[in-house]
Amino acid sequence: MQLQCDLSTIPKISVPAVHVDANPKSHSESRSIAYIPALDGLRGLAILTVVLHHSMVIRVIEKDHFGKAIHAIFTPGWIGVDLFFVLSGFLITSILLANRGEKGWLPTFYARRALRVLPLYYSVVFFCFWVAPYIPAFHAGWLRELSVDQLWYWLHGANFRRIESHMNPLIPTVGWFSTFWSLAIEEQFYLVWPLAVIASGRQLLRYSLLGVLIVTVMRFYSGICGSDLLTYFHTVTRLDGLLLGSALAAYLKNGLPLEQLAKPSKYILPAAALAFGLQVFTGMPQFGRSTYYGQLVLYSASSWGCVALLVLALRAPATGLYSRCMNSSFLRFSGKLSFGMYVLNKPVLAGWALLVGAVAGPVSGPFSLILVALGVALCMLAAWLSWICIEQPAMRLKRYFPTGSTVPQAGGVITN
Repeated sequence: MQLQCDLSTIPKISVPAVHVDANPKSHSESRSIAYIPALDGLRGLAILTVVLHHSMVIRVIEKDHFGKAIHAIFTPGWIGVDLFFVLSGFLITSILLANRGEKGWLPTFYARRALRVLPLYYSVVFFCFWVAPYIPAFHAGWLRELSVDQLWYWLHGANFRRIESHMNPLIPTVGWFSTFWSLAIEEQFYLVWPLAVIASGRQLLRYSLLGVLIVTVMRFYSGICGSDLLTYFHTVTRLDGLLLGSALAAYLKNGLPLEQLAKPSKYILPAAALAFGLQVFTGMPQFGRSTYYGQLVLYSASSWGCVALLVLALRAPATGLYSRCMNSSFLRFSGKLSFGMYVLNKPVLAGWALLVGAVAGPVSGPFSLILVALGVALCMLAAWLSWICIEQPAMRLKRYFPTGSTVPQAGGVITN
């Protein structure tokens, strides 16, 4: 989910982009834009699919025909993490390319990223390890056991701890921290990628695409070896989404026309949808994520489909149907809260499941959807509180780390 899935705010930087215009033929590669509302919607779409996917943790949903249909529809929601990866790669690389060469640009980048991500993240880690285990109502005694490994989370190695927990079932479960693996991958990316941008120079586009190829080959090899959990959580085998987003940023920075990517994106998107539809519409387990097919096809289809969505969002005329859908106030508001929703949704949903299970017991039929919708609403409420109390105050400190460049950003041009 960003991230992080952390995408709920990203800098004010400037890259060659396409002017948003009602007539797509009037787009010019040399113009810059100040507003791409569809990116806000994409971020909102990403977090909602992830939370709906995680809502399957609400075990009180009966496995009747309706409940099975809900599971079939929401299960592919893990794609939202790849959409976060693509958006993050695109926006972070755009920031780096726009500010590269300015005085103090690298320390400024790290400082602004830290202010955006760390206050909420470390607040949650501290609460879970040092407060929640001692509150009986939370039923979080398992956190005391996990606390012996808490260094993984303080040092952003949650994805490797997740791999270890699957390889060794005797060690403590990761519980609420099961979503932090993707945040760890993004933090690792933020740490290393600026140095890669410096080293690559004007060859960043070429090296990014080469990296996508290497990651895909390594994932295929891991899939052949049957290491599905290693494939899903390891940094190296999940970098293609971040690299594809970075490649798109480098493509635009090099002054290449976005129009050339629009047509192939229109073919990639339905092809990716078809790859996922095989499981949804057939119900056959061999088309699932953890299968040989999933590792060889679905992961790549997810990343390429997400970058196609991003291209179409950048290319779409402001008055078009796609832009109007992505510019809906609900999706944009969800996008604004996306980081908080990603960090907080698992404990919120787990608590909601306990409450519903204790009060109402198993729920079936259309009431299942009401249960899920209320769970999503609670996640949004928790994220809104974190936005007001933690994220916004921390981001105000960015004024001490100014940057002079601007970039077309979700919701417009915003401060880096």
